[in-house]
Amino acid sequence: MDSRSKNKKPLRHPVKRFFVSNPAPSTHARKSIREKSLRGGQTSTKSSCGGLTSTDLVDNISLMRKDSFEVGDYIHVYNRGNRKMDIVKDEIDHWRFLANLRYFNDEKPGEFIMRSIINEKSRNKDHNLLNGAWRSNLHEFEWPKSIAAQKPIVKIVAYCLMPNHYHLLLQEIIDGGVTAYMRKLGTGFTYYINVKYGEVGKLFQGSYKARLITDENYLQYVDAYIQVLNPFELLANGLPLNNFDEAFKMVIDSPLSSLGESLGIRDFHITDRKSINKEFHLPDTLENYKKLAKEATFDQGVTKFLEDLKLAD
Repeated sequence: MDSRSKNKKPLRHPVKRFFVSNPAPSTHARKSIREKSLRGGQTSTKSSCGGLTSTDLVDNISLMRKDSFEVGDYIHVYNRGNRKMDIVKDEIDHWRFLANLRYFNDEKPGEFIMRSIINEKSRNKDHNLLNGAWRSNLHEFEWPKSIAAQKPIVKIVAYCLMPNHYHLLLQEIIDGGVTAYMRKLGTGFTYYINVKYGEVGKLFQGSYKARLITDENYLQYVDAYIQVLNPFELLANGLPLNNFDEAFKMVIDSPLSSLGESLGIRDFHITDRKSINKEFHLPDTLENYKKLAKEATFDQGVTKFLEDLKLAD
């Protein structure tokens, strides 16, 4: 036995990897997903996915409070509109949400950064932005030259925006980073919507929800769920069952999912997947990710598992 095998610290409840035949993650990667006390005592029947059941997989996830994260943790974050109402009402709102994802990920106050962008675009007579339209030619989301370089407070691994809710996959990189980022995102976007539409009160249904990811499989599955399966519901109603390739391309082309950015097709400077792709060998080519997404769509055991995690939209 070599020294690397001898020193490897396995997960508390190792589970089979199914979907994509990737090499096992490194020792460092395994240690970066914290071992947690997992729920037990539940019974379930066998499923078709390698003998695992949806209950087996859900048992490897701990539902955490937003102040319980440690540096290195991966967290699935989601929230929806108050009374299940839409949080975005037009295309401009979609782009503004993405802009907030990008520019609020910094140690500086979000409103300071947004004001700097508007001032910079004003000097350049960029009337598209001044009129509130974050149009496609502006959507590289460059960092403003007038302020100090970005100092991220989280890593944004994946995202999707639906009419009445959103999903994010984040990594804690500084103490309290996820909590601070989500506070900025929620407060900032609520303020924008209330001012634009002359409304008052809360936009979201309470505080954001967060699940700490303690299992490698769930990390892989929730990544596909956020980037592909959730957008399928909006962009390709029923199409994945009939023409998966066409539905998959629709998601790649949509800015409402981070999939196009994850595969290097566009760069909004929102996501950072370098470390997670290296540590956990997530598929980073179009064909490999399509294989992952197809398995997540059609494998009965996995789809049942994802249903257990789904928002009641």
